[in-house]
Amino acid sequence: MVASSFLPVAIHRGELYFLFGKEVERDSMPGFSDFGGRVEPNESILDAGIREFAEEITGFLGNETQLRKQIQKTGCLKYVYEKHKYHIHILPIAYDESLVKYFNASHQFIHSKVPTEELKKYSLFEKTELKWFSVKELENTDQFREFYREIVQFLLDRRREIRAFLKPRKTRKA
Repeated sequence: MVASSFLPVAIHRGELYFLFGKEVERDSMPGFSDFGGRVEPNESILDAGIREFAEEITGFLGNETQLRKQIQKTGCLKYVYEKHKYHIHILPIAYDESLVKYFNASHQFIHSKVPTEELKKYSLFEKTELKWFSVKELENTDQFREFYREIVQFLLDRRREIRAFLKPRKTRKA
């Protein structure tokens, strides 16, 4: 299976942060991971990543069209974790604690009001919680989905490159 994902990253107070989502408790592999999933037949790797990201972030960062525009504006850094045929798109965003606060509150409310069996019918509620992780926090992988723990190390090994990608690009004056 080929999979594609997006991982929002930011610089906050001089430190590199990664935004991860926690899988719903009903999932067979609980814990945090990025936002992604299977590439469907006749779907490009990028399109699959955007579709999965939009679904799992439930519009909090935009719909597919808006996310595509942001990617065109900021670019993304792509890695392939060959062991799992897992394509990871690093997406620079602004660090925002409000995003986490409002996403988590919204999803707690939904999960308290809608029966789990009903939620299982929709792919929009796969994540129940967002959390920003610093590089130091990533060193303890216990909070992550089991398959994703190797990918966390893969990302940690590339943190300097990711950080360099996030540095503001200088533009020429006309």
